[in-house]
Amino acid sequence: MGNTSFKEWLIEQKRHANPRQVAVKKKEWIDALEKLFAEITAWIREDDSDGIVRITKETTKIDEEEFGTYSAPLLRFDLNNRTVAAIPIARNVLGPAAEIGPLAPIRGEGRVDLKGGGEKIQLYLVRDSQDQRRWVIANQDRLTFRDLDKTAFEESLQSLFS
Repeated sequence: MGNTSFKEWLIEQKRHANPRQVAVKKKEWIDALEKLFAEITAWIREDDSDGIVRITKETTKIDEEEFGTYSAPLLRFDLNNRTVAAIPIARNVLGPAAEIGPLAPIRGEGRVDLKGGGEKIQLYLVRDSQDQRRWVIANQDRLTFRDLDKTAFEESLQSLFS
């Protein structure tokens, strides 16, 4: 190894990364965001057919070591002069890893923050012990996670709007 610093070694490792694998990984992340945002929009519209909550899709720039700078979708929810945003943070994240059953999350594969009213709720894309991807929502007070479903999302959105 010699006199190579860790940082220099990492830069060299990046050069050896398979560009095709990196592109596939980034596309899977963007596709997961698109799917999540479509599902969230559908959940809201099930109970809000009149469009009381205005939903706007935008893009944001993310800079990650592995992918460089790229565009990713972002959702904004507006209700009575209050805004909540679903903001993708990164694909490569430290995420939930506690084993709590046969479908327990084993590694984070992305994070989206729901932000509003000065508060933040974190969503993690995880691959469970059955090699299935799913979104979980973090309960920061108890340091626990639960599957993201319509009820969990609506409770989170309502608390961020309050």
